[in-house]
Amino acid sequence: MGFEERLNASVGTDNLKSEVLKLMPVDFVASLSGASSLGSDIMRSSDYDQSALRRALLLLTRDAINALHIGRGVASRLSVVAINEVLHWQCRRCNGAGEVIAGKVRIECPDCNGYGTHRWSDGERARLARLPTDTWRKWHPKYVRVLEIARVELSYVVGLAKKRMG
Repeated sequence: MGFEERLNASVGTDNLKSEVLKLMPVDFVASLSGASSLGSDIMRSSDYDQSALRRALLLLTRDAINALHIGRGVASRLSVVAINEVLHWQCRRCNGAGEVIAGKVRIECPDCNGYGTHRWSDGERARLARLPTDTWRKWHPKYVRVLEIARVELSYVVGLAKKRMG
């Protein structure tokens, strides 16, 4: 299990006992202590923590308003889409594995071409934002900026935790 997967699993565990000379879930959770509120809340919401998800949406909405000088309503809608895209990045067919099993043979996933990621369409994004599909082009550049803020904050959390863990 890679660092990111172990960190994500540790955040959702109920066993935070510590043992000498053995990395335990508590060590991974403690490594998040210096992370930004937004990044930590996005990480926690990946484990279905509804309070963390609400906080992440509010923080990202605030950051979007400040960075893009847009209204709260649109900033909130774009934030919902960005957090969904960050949290649900896996391909819908292979669940992020990059391959599917056909009989006894493993083949490259035809939906994601082996990358394991879902390519969000403009239509999906517009529907999730509750915006008309034909106006999405107008909001797309602003959405890209909101998505970038969410991705940077989340990657900062993982990078900081990885650095602290050695």
